[in-house]
Amino acid sequence: MIDRRGLISATMATALTLPVYDAVAQEAYPNRPIRIVVGFAPGGTADVVARLLATRLSETLGQQVFIENKPGAGGTIAHALVAQAPADGYTYVLATNSTFSIAPHLYDSLPYDIEKALVPVAFVTSSSMALSVHSSVQAKTVSELIALAKVKPDGLSYATAGLGATSHLATELFVSMSGVQLTHVPYRAGSQAVQAVVAGNVQLAFADTHVARTLTSAGHIRILGVTSLERHPLAREIPTLNESGLSGFEMATTTGIFAPRGVLDQNLARMEKEIIAALKHPEIASKYQALGLDVIGEGRAALDTHMQADSAKWGRVIRERGIKLPK
Repeated sequence: MIDRRGLISATMATALTLPVYDAVAQEAYPNRPIRIVVGFAPGGTADVVARLLATRLSETLGQQVFIENKPGAGGTIAHALVAQAPADGYTYVLATNSTFSIAPHLYDSLPYDIEKALVPVAFVTSSSMALSVHSSVQAKTVSELIALAKVKPDGLSYATAGLGATSHLATELFVSMSGVQLTHVPYRAGSQAVQAVVAGNVQLAFADTHVARTLTSAGHIRILGVTSLERHPLAREIPTLNESGLSGFEMATTTGIFAPRGVLDQNLARMEKEIIAALKHPEIASKYQALGLDVIGEGRAALDTHMQADSAKWGRVIRERGIKLPK
């Protein structure tokens, strides 16, 4: 004879127990160290952004979050590494828009499809750039620089962090909107490009605003304008290019966290929540702001929307300017 009461009791006990085990399994994430890959060398802006974030996340997640630098090919090496990593929620990439917005239009082929291989997790920071010239350049405003460049076609050279870098695209947009001609001198890193201006080897460059500000105070370079639509909070005295005759000019270096496609949604949601909370922490936010970075601190949807709009904008500039990487 079947003891129905015993069977029902056992069934109910099983049913009540299963959700508890599921919850425990979900709460166990993360249970080992998490890796954030950065496609640029240690000490650069992207690296600093990642390390500040990792420090806070290590505290809130209860697991070490460590940085792995994989520089090269404009950040695409790091993207490829993460695109091929296991979708287990323990590998992420901190990317800049030079990689997630610009690279797909610049390279004939990439070892990954960003739309298919990676998913947005959180929109981290945004920062403007400063149009900077060597102190010997006889121009104190954007309009004076444009006039000087038109008098001396190809007489002025500009430094960038390489083909397709945000500093390169910013200059291409400047050339397109102003109608001037400039000679491109690409370097391997933004720091090298800025030092080339400081040394007078080239006449101008678009550099991170906080870096340019430091060099301006030392008298090495002069800032003519910033690339944000509104004046920079740490440099209110410097006009924007938008208000200096190039209406609508805007360029920002943005960063975001991406994960391999296929990570469990609850794990992505946990990381999204913790990253946003970390960015809103007063100590972390103030450190970013001291570097001239605007803290975005928004989630997956915001990063995806930004990526789509930014990609369309710079894809158009790349096509119109005929920018191609050497074979």
